[in-house]
Amino acid sequence: MQDLKQYYQAALEFKPQYPIERETGDFICNFINENKIYKMLEIGSGVGYSANYFALNSNVFQIDSYEKDFGFYEFAKKNVLSKKINFYWKDFLYDEIQYNLYPLIFIDASKASQIKIFEKAINFLDKNGVIIVDNIDLKRVKEKYNHPWIHTKATKSIERLLTRNEEFKNFLASLADFEVVIYEVGDGVAICTSLK
Repeated sequence: MQDLKQYYQAALEFKPQYPIERETGDFICNFINENKIYKMLEIGSGVGYSANYFALNSNVFQIDSYEKDFGFYEFAKKNVLSKKINFYWKDFLYDEIQYNLYPLIFIDASKASQIKIFEKAINFLDKNGVIIVDNIDLKRVKEKYNHPWIHTKATKSIERLLTRNEEFKNFLASLADFEVVIYEVGDGVAICTSLK
């Protein structure tokens, strides 16, 4: 595989999904460059598209990316486009993770466990570091929820997801040690800057 466009198409063929939007990817790459981020931790590799996007479109030197799903991890590892990226097959929340401090942590993992993931991620955050959370607004999920053809079982599942997401947003708003700003970029991006 030679470039991101081919990677994107192969990822969609592997499993239909929503890889990071270009608007969001560019926003985060600009953040990386403006803040001279040299190393970052990604929680939730998925198929590896976002890690490759950051590696190829920003000045970051190292990306350590964790994925709990073996199929996603295997696809990402096999098709990696940059030597800057290290993919790990581990559940960030429950497995033992090699201890490092990072100036930037990017979370795009299980929406049901975001509070616990965020709380663990803080232990890997450098002084005055930043945690970025993608899909904070879940716009695509809300659009799906409003379709008249959606069946009751799916509706209840979406309602639980939206409720947990609101709980997570309230959790972020309650953090005394972080400055949290939500940007209307893509599906919503939260920039959480540590104050200590």
